Order: sequence, then structure tokens, then C-alpha cells
Amino acid sequence: MKQSRDEASEKAKKRNSARHAPPPRNPAKQKPEPAPAAVVEDAPAAEVVSAPRQKVAKPVVKAVSPAQSAPLAPLVRSTIYLDESANEWLEDIAIDGRRAKPKVDASRSAVVRLAVQRLMESMTPQQVIDELRGRAEQVPEQAIGRKRL
Repeated sequence: MKQSRDEASEKAKKRNSARHAPPPRNPAKQKPEPAPAAVVEDAPAAEVVSAPRQKVAKPVVKAVSPAQSAPLAPLVRSTIYLDESANEWLEDIAIDGRRAKPKVDASRSAVVRLAVQRLMESMTPQQVIDELRGRAEQVPEQAIGRKRL
């Protein structure tokens, strides 16, 4: 009987002394489930008699401009090529955005998205093409690189 207890305790020790993977430091992200659509039911409204309502202070909500709100569509990865002065200007904006109170997402991508959005609001695609064509004619013939239209 004593041997069986010793064997059982040894097995328990072996089980407890085995190596186990530690829990993850950063748990896996869980995707939020979409809220179900509001369902309108044609049910008779029940009359409820209640105490008079007290005025409740509503929390102050700052209006968020469309440029600051989250984009509705998923973002698509893209590559752009800039000259040195434009690149430095975008870097200055990003630094100022990090220093601002409250901090603002002023990354290069955010600035380019804002610029494209403003361009879409103010010009048609044909106007953009005409502007680019006019700028291409101003480039001297001995410019280095391929001809840009």
C-alpha cells in the first residue's frame, strides 16, 4: 500500500515538474462582432406610467470633422515618390503632429490622404489630367530620366 502511494506521489511530482509554455504576453486580438441591424417590430405600444423624468446632464461631445474620423473603407497600400522638399515638409508636419496637444495622426500617409480628398472635392479627373499635361510641357527637354506625361 505504501508503494502505491509513493508511486502516485512520484507521478504527481513528474506531472508538476514538466515544462509548460508560459501564457502569451500579448493575447490574440479578437475581432469585434458586428452589431445586429435594428429590428423594427409592429407591436402595440404599452402605456407605462412612471415618475416624472429628471433632467440628466448629457456628456459634452466634441464634433469630429470628417478628416479626423476613421475611414469608412479599408486602406490600400500604395507607394508614392516625392522630391526632397516635399518629403521634408511631410516630416515637419509629422513632427508637429506628435508635439501637438492632443496628439494628431499627421503621418505622411494621413497628409497624402487629406490632400487627395481635397483634390477630389475641388477638381475632376479631367482637370487633374489637364494640369499634369500643362506641367509636363514645362519640363525642359534635357531633363534626366524618362519623359513623364
